[in-house]
Amino acid sequence: VLDPDERAGRQLRLGFEREGVPVAVLPVEGALDLEDPGVVVVGGSLDLLRRTRAQLTERQLDVPIVFNGRGIARADAEAAGADEVVPRPTYLRDLVTIGKLVRGVPAHQRDHLVGQLAETTGVYTLVRALSALGRSAVLTLMRGLRRGEVRFFNGEVTSAQVGLIHGQAAFHQLLLWTDARFEYAHEDIVRRQQIPLAPEELFAD
Repeated sequence: VLDPDERAGRQLRLGFEREGVPVAVLPVEGALDLEDPGVVVVGGSLDLLRRTRAQLTERQLDVPIVFNGRGIARADAEAAGADEVVPRPTYLRDLVTIGKLVRGVPAHQRDHLVGQLAETTGVYTLVRALSALGRSAVLTLMRGLRRGEVRFFNGEVTSAQVGLIHGQAAFHQLLLWTDARFEYAHEDIVRRQQIPLAPEELFAD
């Protein structure tokens, strides 16, 4: 974790440690003194983000960077070297979830993430965290012979399906799943709007 806000850095450390993930909070000045970090979370400025990416590139380390900044356009953060962008303000749990998802994943696989709910988080916090990324993508969940799907358009949850159930009812059904394999793939999505709620309204509901 690299963040000029010491309090934010301490919170992130506690968040990752609660999930059993070893974490180091490093000073923002100087070299990135880690042998091979699984993921780097950078907070604050684009300058710090650029320097971090440059150090990783110089050391030929294929390490994902999650950027957590305020008031910075997603495109600018990606151009500066971020793999994923979680704008502030955000939930600590969401930032930790994204960090766990991309941790150790090589660059050519970061647009198609896979995992297990039991090892990551619940459906609610997984969908909320993925929504914060602001991407167009499809989340597929598989439990035995059952298959569920949640579609995102620029981070907005626009549709969900479980079997013959669609929309908000399907999303509520998925919230009951506690163990499933999931895949999250970047895709160009048509904005169906089966769920006519903004993300904050949907998660409040």
